[in-house]
Amino acid sequence: MPVRCRLTGRVIYQVDSPLHPTADALTLAIEGFDPATGKTTWAVDLGAVDAPNSPFSLNMPGFAGPSQVSVVGGNGPFVVDLANGTSRRPGAGEAFWCGTRPFFEYKEVFSFGSQGTPNRLGGLIATACTGTRDATTTLPPWSVTRAFGTRLGEIVVVATANGYAGYRAG
Repeated sequence: MPVRCRLTGRVIYQVDSPLHPTADALTLAIEGFDPATGKTTWAVDLGAVDAPNSPFSLNMPGFAGPSQVSVVGGNGPFVVDLANGTSRRPGAGEAFWCGTRPFFEYKEVFSFGSQGTPNRLGGLIATACTGTRDATTTLPPWSVTRAFGTRLGEIVVVATANGYAGYRAG
């Protein structure tokens, strides 16, 4: 099922800090839609969102299963099934895989136009998190790990800030 985000309000990027936008009256809804007609088939209103939780952030929604994500908005945290639009509040102590794409400094400057930067966008880094994106020491369940990580036979590998972690069911 195709999914889109519907935003109202503004995301503001500053020239001196383009990687850290701010939000102005930003609200968000996640919608499923029929690609043939463009008609919305389901919607989950997340309410007001801040820039770090907007679709333009380097932070990805938390993975909650094969087709589920954990998202945070003004109406609180939700787990949304992107296949059918059902939503629920995350359970107490429930863990997810949150992902972000960090920047790192490279030895050579990358030039674009009249500007240059040594910063490069890194790959996806995972952190076990709660429904509000807070770090947790609780590992997400196997179904979430399998949906988020890379499968190598019976092993699922997840990249973390400390290296790679391999998990095996059972």
